[in-house]
Amino acid sequence: MDEGSGREEFPIVLDSEHMGALSKRRAAENDAPLGKPDCPEGQLQAVLDALPEDGTLLEYGSGASTVWFANRLLPNQHLVSVEHDETWYWKAANQVPNWEQTKMLFCPATTKQFVELQAGHPARECPVGLSRYIGAHVDIDEDSAVLDADVIFVDGVARGACLAVAAASAKEGCIVFLHDAQRNWYGWASALFILIASIPSPQGGSQLLCKYRLRR
Repeated sequence: MDEGSGREEFPIVLDSEHMGALSKRRAAENDAPLGKPDCPEGQLQAVLDALPEDGTLLEYGSGASTVWFANRLLPNQHLVSVEHDETWYWKAANQVPNWEQTKMLFCPATTKQFVELQAGHPARECPVGLSRYIGAHVDIDEDSAVLDADVIFVDGVARGACLAVAAASAKEGCIVFLHDAQRNWYGWASALFILIASIPSPQGGSQLLCKYRLRR
């Protein structure tokens, strides 16, 4: 509770301990259907197939894919999803089926550089104001979720910077996936990895999912 305002503090972490009455109420305010994930299901399945039976998947960019992953986790698998946009954070939270295995982190931008920019716009690569999102921690003094991830799925904003953090900080053996890897402005960051596979969309089109391993 915020003592000065008399209202509950905004929850920036949602998991089995924090999905209380306020969180459920806020999620219900954003209960419009998410629809299908932007990333084709065949590509999402490739991400999930790379996750060990007791592994942790870190997802940058919450949305319909978050719900898709959460619905398909094995009993000992876990999902951590990081989001910078409040609306998408709550839309996904409203449909997460299992908080025992899922954690969502709200890491808002401290600047407004993404206002009115469409998804896929190269300017959404700007990392200014997104240090907590890119570092995958709600408190700058906390350890990054990158450190414990067995698989990292890079979607959302500032993908190049997120890839760079993964290249520097992910544990040995971590597998990294990049959604929309056909966009040439991610090239500098994807070059930090060794390409394992390029996975086209099963439905055709230009969407490309690339699978990488660390160079170290």
